[in-house]
Amino acid sequence: MKKVLLVIVIISVSCCLDKGGRGHNVKVMSWNVQNLFDGVDNGVEYSEFSVEKGYWSEELYLKRLKLLSKVILLNNPDIVALQEIESLKVLEDFREKYLKDYKYITSTNSSGAIQLGFMSKYPISRVSYIDPNNKSSKLRYLLEVEFLIGDNKLIVINNHWKSKYGGGSENLRLLSSIALKKRIKELSGQDLLIVGDLNESYNEYQKVNKSYTTALLFNEDGLGITLKNKGSIGFDELYTPWPDSDFSGSYNYRGEWETIDNILINHELYNSDGFSYGSFYVDSRSMLLNNYGTPYRWDVQAQGGFSDHLPVVVLLETSSIKTNWE
Repeated sequence: MKKVLLVIVIISVSCCLDKGGRGHNVKVMSWNVQNLFDGVDNGVEYSEFSVEKGYWSEELYLKRLKLLSKVILLNNPDIVALQEIESLKVLEDFREKYLKDYKYITSTNSSGAIQLGFMSKYPISRVSYIDPNNKSSKLRYLLEVEFLIGDNKLIVINNHWKSKYGGGSENLRLLSSIALKKRIKELSGQDLLIVGDLNESYNEYQKVNKSYTTALLFNEDGLGITLKNKGSIGFDELYTPWPDSDFSGSYNYRGEWETIDNILINHELYNSDGFSYGSFYVDSRSMLLNNYGTPYRWDVQAQGGFSDHLPVVVLLETSSIKTNWE
């Protein structure tokens, strides 16, 4: 892992801690917001978001910000992990216009068209990235952020792995998985969440009939990350809430639901200190779905919609702090 040269914006905020107070829940949302570009051309945006060609505008950008903010406010998470934002400016605009409680923001700052980002009500104490690349690959970095929540620390790693579009990319997702697995071992003993669009379902290995090694392995060992059910998690494994949930997926491809948007939980989140896993859900409220019951994706031509992914949310519990934000 390398120290990151990322832009981080921290604004001080007052808080009052009562170490002997009642338990405090922390809600974390992860959402791929489907190519959220601002209203200014800078040469990296996808062609369908060109302001110069008349496909995109500041007005449409602000419309998207407002729609997405509405969903975030309805869920009221303490920490929001976003995938497919153009830059830190998008997070700044979210905060300035609609999400003023999210005083702490940070994002990756690569040369690519889309970035990873965080918005948080809690202070950020550390930001770094994980580079999954070998000499011939050009994969997105993984964004690792440490949050201070009372006397506790929570580490969240935001991911956006290589898409399946075009095929032949499993080895690239494996590179991201191997790099993440190494980091998980290094962070053993600390409260850790893995979030993001991994472009792979939790049971991908079974879905391909075990015909090749996948980046995620459910109840299997291998090069990739091993996922297990609650109660059987090793120190270098992760719990996935998907098989124990009532939700079919967060992304729909050709009529089939997929569980590619993930919130994965390490062993430490089950001990008696710090945080513990509470619950998981997919925000599938009606306004986020189209007439076919699938995600109401943003349509550039129709100038409406939200995202082709649904938000996923986890609730963490702790009995050791009470935090009152002014």
